[in-house]
Amino acid sequence: MWATVLVALITGTTTAAVAIAVQLINSQNALNTKKLDILFARKADAYKMVLEKAIEFGVEPKTQEKYFALQNSIHGALIVASKEVADVLDGDPHTSLHMNANRLRLADSEQEIQRYRSQEWREAVERIKTAMRSDVANLVEIQPTRFRDLQRLF
Repeated sequence: MWATVLVALITGTTTAAVAIAVQLINSQNALNTKKLDILFARKADAYKMVLEKAIEFGVEPKTQEKYFALQNSIHGALIVASKEVADVLDGDPHTSLHMNANRLRLADSEQEIQRYRSQEWREAVERIKTAMRSDVANLVEIQPTRFRDLQRLF
């Protein structure tokens, strides 16, 4: 009789423990997925803002407000950017979007602005578009089934 009660108790306890463990794993996966969704949305919004402000600034590089708006969008994007995107935004002083914007803003003549806009500025914007596209695509490819996978993102 005691053996029957003991077997029933062990079976019930094991079943409850397994159910709780499954629920914990599902909750952790749901939390990780939500974190990834939020990160994706923030990156997409920040990157979109940088591209919009870069285009606006490229049209009117002598306008102080457009320059400051671009700088603000770059600094906002740096918060969520991967290292690769951060380097293209504000890393290398020769190729970064930030420094190219400064050079375009400080160009002396309309002819110099046109030359710079058609070469260095265009290339800087293309580099940032490529880096951002790659960064967002890498987020989509990651399936955070374990907490360690999600930690790589932050």
